[in-house]
Amino acid sequence: MGSSQREATFVAIGLVIVATLVVIYLINEPNRREAAAEQKIEESAERGVSLYVQYCVACHAPDGSAQGEQPYLGVPLNLPQNQSQDAAEWAQREEIIRTTIINGRGEIMPAWGQEADGPLNEQQVDDLVNLIHEGLWVETEERVLEENEGVLPTPQPAPTPSGEQPDDPQAAEGQQIYAANCQSCHTIDGAQATGPTWQ
Repeated sequence: MGSSQREATFVAIGLVIVATLVVIYLINEPNRREAAAEQKIEESAERGVSLYVQYCVACHAPDGSAQGEQPYLGVPLNLPQNQSQDAAEWAQREEIIRTTIINGRGEIMPAWGQEADGPLNEQQVDDLVNLIHEGLWVETEERVLEENEGVLPTPQPAPTPSGEQPDDPQAAEGQQIYAANCQSCHTIDGAQATGPTWQ
């Protein structure tokens, strides 16, 4: 075999190797993209842990349950539907969660998105949404304890109801219960919320 034939053989082998690598890369590209997207979401959720500890823990509890020795004002976030892997169900939940973070919920929850004069930019809202969806509640509770020297923070006090105090003692008590437990999901003026309005 002459040198030109050997050279041609090496070139052909090289082209076959390159073509094989390109085919392998193209076949694996969807998996690579999916892994990269999952990695970005995980990183976002981890940033969400810090934001949650800073802004959300006093109303939703360190583990997102809104449960504890003292009542928390917020609604539970560690719900199965918030961690749903069903695309259609999560799309609905995501919209509700995102809108609530951005615009708040009446007197009980302030607006957190910058477009509603809150402190959080779009990326930070995404980070909190991803935290809730990924359900990093063990990590969040550990961070809360770490940053508070092993002590859980005291929940926010319930707001006093707005408007006139009813003369009927039972109605006044109902107004207090509504403000403390129901107002974050159910409005009384017809405004849209997580739950149906009570108007």
